[in-house]
Amino acid sequence: MNRFARVLVAVLVVILVAGAAPGVVGAQPIDSDVRIVARLVADGRTEFGLQQRGGDGDWGERSLPARRFFPVGAQVGRWLSSSAVSITIPGGANADVELRIVARLVADGRTEFGLQQRGGDGDWGERSLPARRFFPVGAQVGRWLSSSPLTLTVAVPSDALEEFTLGDGPRSGETLVAVSAGRSCAVRLDGGVSCWGRNGHRDHLAAAGLDDVVTVTMGETLSSRVHACALHGDGRVSCWGPGRSGQLGQGDFLPQYLANPVLGLGDAVAIAAGESHTCAVHRDGGVSCWGSGELGRLGDGTSDPVASPRRVPGLADVVTISAGQNSTCAVHRDGGVSCWGWGAASRNWETPQRLGGLDSVVSVGVGRGRTCAVRTGGQVYCWSTVDGPEPAVVSGVAGAVAVTVGRESACALLADGGVTCWGASNHWGQLGDGTTQPRTAPARVASITDAVAVSMNWPTIEGAGTHTCAVHADGSVSCWGSNDVGQLGDGTQQSRLRPTPVELPARIRGGGVPTTENLLMRAWMDRVVREREAEFPWLRPAWDYIRERARFTPSRATHGVVRSDCLVEDGAYTCRALSMGVTSLEHLGLVVHELAHVYDLTTSLTHAEAWGAAQLYFAVTYPDCHETGGLGAGVELLADTLTHLVVPDALLVYYSVGDCPGLPPEPSAEAEEVLRAALAGEVPDWFTENFADSAAVWAAWRGAPSMSALANFAEAYGGLCTTGWLEGLYDPAGYPAAAANPFRDGGC
Repeated sequence: MNRFARVLVAVLVVILVAGAAPGVVGAQPIDSDVRIVARLVADGRTEFGLQQRGGDGDWGERSLPARRFFPVGAQVGRWLSSSAVSITIPGGANADVELRIVARLVADGRTEFGLQQRGGDGDWGERSLPARRFFPVGAQVGRWLSSSPLTLTVAVPSDALEEFTLGDGPRSGETLVAVSAGRSCAVRLDGGVSCWGRNGHRDHLAAAGLDDVVTVTMGETLSSRVHACALHGDGRVSCWGPGRSGQLGQGDFLPQYLANPVLGLGDAVAIAAGESHTCAVHRDGGVSCWGSGELGRLGDGTSDPVASPRRVPGLADVVTISAGQNSTCAVHRDGGVSCWGWGAASRNWETPQRLGGLDSVVSVGVGRGRTCAVRTGGQVYCWSTVDGPEPAVVSGVAGAVAVTVGRESACALLADGGVTCWGASNHWGQLGDGTTQPRTAPARVASITDAVAVSMNWPTIEGAGTHTCAVHADGSVSCWGSNDVGQLGDGTQQSRLRPTPVELPARIRGGGVPTTENLLMRAWMDRVVREREAEFPWLRPAWDYIRERARFTPSRATHGVVRSDCLVEDGAYTCRALSMGVTSLEHLGLVVHELAHVYDLTTSLTHAEAWGAAQLYFAVTYPDCHETGGLGAGVELLADTLTHLVVPDALLVYYSVGDCPGLPPEPSAEAEEVLRAALAGEVPDWFTENFADSAAVWAAWRGAPSMSALANFAEAYGGLCTTGWLEGLYDPAGYPAAAANPFRDGGC
């Protein structure tokens, strides 16, 4: 039986719209009100959303379904539906309700709307119609109107409780929670997985379809590429994330961002993810590993990568396992420990080697440069993987049952539900003692009394710092330490020196669970845009414009592409994005960079002269720097700069390559100021200070052509006198001379 076996008692949840929960013995109903909101948009369509009433009685933020516009000219009487929206009923149940808005045109021109709820069988229930439910003819454009409230009632049997409990045998060291630099994932009481932190909603979507999960684990490279795996109760293992080393076990070396089963593995009892490899313990005591073979990570004596599980020779009685940056350690049934990989043993690290001086071990934790083990008596022994395995007891720890190791810091889970931490590194407060000072003597973490799992990450070169999370018996989670990207899950980016409760993301259900990676990317970006559009309004029009033509195509190389075109149409010169594609979803910055191209290269989305001025700034400031598909100089630098405003920690490829004369390592203050002005529809000061008229603009443009800038200036300056020189392939030799002025305001 697993050391941290889950004891699950079924919870009966009955959710009714606008009614009580009859026939549930001992049920305690929890109510929450929702209402439908709608507004007329400029093109005549009606936009719909939902609001939920908070505990303070106020209506919360509008939740807008991805498909939410009622069309002009709809058929009278025909009900149309939005895409699904999940809301959480607060209180003891924290139950998720999946709803969709339905609407139809009635004969007098008004629009009638209501709600449907998805049932446990996946089907949509009867329409619930609010008393006030008609959107009027002739409503004011942009003004939100609301329906009367509908009440959602959840009934939970009062005697139905769930909890995680301690069992009597070992399992993977990270068990119910796994953390990496900047993100966290935990197993829920219902057997699903919740994730938060950097790209946390993407991971939350990736794991949304998982069930019967008993262990979650994460591995992370020094460049902050994270892959995750989940062990199911029936022995299956599912993985997701970057896969260029084969660490996802899919038989290839491609990324995948939906959790999919590892090929040929159905009898696993423990798993562990390392930097770029993954290992699993079989029911028969054997071990299989896959992923990068460098530095002996796979334990098979080779350095070749393997994209599907391969047995590790010489292991037949293993009960649990832990993986670190380059090494892996396994605990045998007799309490011995075998390790392999660079730094795991003093010699012959390409294959498993038994460690001397250790016996009666029940748990092992491999960190970055350090490994610790727990013995049956509750003592903890640690050793440096650089100096070789010379285990030394950690004084001051008693009653330990598991251990997690970062870099120069560690925490032990105690049999009484406590957590004790120590280490030479406490820069981020990962030891949970209320300070950032090193601690050589282990100390219990205050307020942690019922923990059943604990996990600490090791810091990376490009990643966030170290944090620690613990799962409580009731399924709740507390975290402490670094929080610069929200990895503590408390709704802030403020580091915490003591445990802080996690606001676990609501479970995604039914139609909200993505079934393809394109749907996952769209759902993820829907959330990103919704969260950031108030500060960066350009995200909304760009995403709405390209959303249905955005594609994820996995590749070992990380890049993106926006296909676009500029053309003469009805005498006007315009540019537009045609499609957007990315080969990786690992970093938000890549997707935002391509979305920046969509905005930049689609003249109908931007402020014509103001945006043309910004484009001209990048073209003439860096005329020989990073052209894209004939669209002009500076295009990539503009997109990198726009990305930097939205995702400050994004990797800026075009600034970092350093092959442009005079290019700074990141966007200059002037470049960002030019973009901020243009985004606000204001002509940047740089432009007005350097260009007196369209003739001066043309002369500068002629020296550093940017086709989309030309389209923006053409609109601003009355159009182009002639357009024949723009048809067909772009040929600079055919452009009007620098001294000529092809804009109509120049007199033609």
